[in-house]
Amino acid sequence: MRTNPLKARLQAGKKCLGAWLAANNPITAELFGQAGYDFVIVDHEHGPGDFLGAMSQLQALRSGGGSLAPSPVIRIPWHDAIYIKRALDIGMEGVMVPNVESAEIADSMVRACLYPPKGYRGLAFGVTRHSAYGADAAETWDKANREMFVMLQIETPKGIEAIPAMAQVPGVDAFLIGPNDLASNSGENPLKPSEAYKKLLAKAENAIKASGKKLASIQHSGLSFQQLFENGYDMICHASDISMLRMISANAVAEHRKSNG
Repeated sequence: MRTNPLKARLQAGKKCLGAWLAANNPITAELFGQAGYDFVIVDHEHGPGDFLGAMSQLQALRSGGGSLAPSPVIRIPWHDAIYIKRALDIGMEGVMVPNVESAEIADSMVRACLYPPKGYRGLAFGVTRHSAYGADAAETWDKANREMFVMLQIETPKGIEAIPAMAQVPGVDAFLIGPNDLASNSGENPLKPSEAYKKLLAKAENAIKASGKKLASIQHSGLSFQQLFENGYDMICHASDISMLRMISANAVAEHRKSNG
């Protein structure tokens, strides 16, 4: 079991760039591994993701990136300890939990990621990819809790208010602001954010910075990932496999139509 490169990089004070794997496709995962991202988020909250597809993507990431492959973080569908167990068994190195609004939920999700005595994660080392199907059982038991990365997603005003309490939960590494859901859950149009929303976003950013935990998000507010890093973010997921393909193909066709109708 390797040292979690994302966690090590963050602990060293470095900024981390990532991308979404939303298409459930090992080819794009292999390409992202070759690209050298610091992390990827395998999305199982939205889109067609499944466990066999996720495992294929993990294998492809290692094929593309070798020992320096991006850290795979799965966004689970909801506050589901069983889903966490299965995702970690196939080799995910981190978990992102959507829409967390209380320290109680945060604590339950963290403990679902950890083996006893710190948590209640079940183990089946002899049959799981996580431990090389039992070949690395001793090392996995020794390192798994220490190398686990847990990120909670902030998507509501209630979630913002709970940040100080959630940050006190042992094992929480980072908070990711979901700007679109934060806007919609605040009664705003996420495509046309108001000044009130911008203040709410700043409140979330400041609360996370004050908590001492790492500040993460997607690329937002018309800013580049470099600008967001300069504004204090530690992790930025700048695009997805699907959005990259859509933008490049749409731009090419638009350029073609300019001269060819």
